[in-house]
Amino acid sequence: MTAGFPQPTEYFAGQHWWYVRWQGGRVQSPVECIINMSSRYNRLMAEPVDGVDGDLTAPVFAPTATDIMKELGRHFSMSIDYIGWIVRHHDLSEHGVGRHVHENPAEACALAWLELKKK
Repeated sequence: MTAGFPQPTEYFAGQHWWYVRWQGGRVQSPVECIINMSSRYNRLMAEPVDGVDGDLTAPVFAPTATDIMKELGRHFSMSIDYIGWIVRHHDLSEHGVGRHVHENPAEACALAWLELKKK
């Protein structure tokens, strides 16, 4: 569910986290939890569960474009153009990872992250 993206060990103001609600033994709609912008929480509202009806799963971090770009490293850059947000890989020794375009900057970064992690 995390696509291999590092999950923070602490919760900070402004982070987005997702839970999944179980219903009838199946995963139902995701539930978003936003950490209050003006304070820091020690833990989120729910603890990990075993999939009991109505319960929430353990939280999964929803990284921003900035979070993903930090993890991608120095060989990646992001820009915006008339076609959308563009994340480029500039390390010429790596072939197959190039340009990723999306209208949402976090999605463009996520496409680059997923391509990089396939290798």
